[in-house]
Amino acid sequence: MNNKVILAVILIVAIASASFYIVYNEFYEHKQTSISYLSPLQTPVQTPVVSTDSASYYPITVIDDDGTLVIIKSAPKSIVSLAPSSTEILFAVGAGDQVVGVTDFCNYPYNFKAWVIAGNMSSIGGYWHPVVASIIAVNPDLVIAYGDGVSDDAAVELRELGYTVLVLNPKNTQDILNDISLIGKATGHSDEAAVTIDNIQVRINAVTDKVVGITDKPKVCYLTLGRYVACANSFISDCITLAGGINVFDDVAGQYPVVSDAAVVAKNPDVIISSTSVVSLSVRADWNNINAIKNNQVYRPSNGDIYERSGPRFIDVVEDIVHMLYPDLFM
Repeated sequence: MNNKVILAVILIVAIASASFYIVYNEFYEHKQTSISYLSPLQTPVQTPVVSTDSASYYPITVIDDDGTLVIIKSAPKSIVSLAPSSTEILFAVGAGDQVVGVTDFCNYPYNFKAWVIAGNMSSIGGYWHPVVASIIAVNPDLVIAYGDGVSDDAAVELRELGYTVLVLNPKNTQDILNDISLIGKATGHSDEAAVTIDNIQVRINAVTDKVVGITDKPKVCYLTLGRYVACANSFISDCITLAGGINVFDDVAGQYPVVSDAAVVAKNPDVIISSTSVVSLSVRADWNNINAIKNNQVYRPSNGDIYERSGPRFIDVVEDIVHMLYPDLFM
């Protein structure tokens, strides 16, 4: 083989190697940028993308839980929340920086009392029937009120004064998810709201997948303030169902009506979830005959707030209840 042939062979091999190197690196870089690997324990989370062009996003029209059509003309820079659950939604969707006023009962995800003392947040006072003057003093772009007689009277008065108000009034867990989406849209955080909903749904599925095959489900009674029970139109009833239980008062309309001792005895729940101690319950007439009392299946939630707020932490309630009902599933 002469030198010319050898040189030609070397040249061909060099060109082929260079071409392979270029193609491989382009393919590898594409794979690295288009695929992320998660361990089986990781939850897939989307990266929120918020449009910086608010002028093209607003004005928008939304319908709140009271059926009122609300026009939001521009991105709200100052928001007042009239309920702890609404405050939790606002911070969950990434609108926390826009919140300038909360009630004295708002305590999650931060200690807002400390913020108020430091001058970084305004308190509008009470939760029930808030004083409109204290809200006006903050001069918010958007007010998130609550229905069912809580602050809807204030909402009417504020609207008459020209303020933009959304009223939330969720009756079940799907309504809560809808409100998360509504608040995300109203505040310019639709993408973050979608991520929040997706992550909640992942956790719901993790619970329902565990209890899906259980046929002998315990009968559950949720009792609050000693006399009020969770009925069909309450998110707590949904939480009991998702956790694999049967709400004994799911055949009663309303959210949290007062019921008699005899009504609870007649329902004979297997499990009672209550802020009242088992000793206090057992002294009631005939309550010692209730299965939950006899079998020591009365539970006091370690965090009562999550049972009272129709916000994004309802999934914590679902997980809390499923651990009560089926501890063996989580050994």
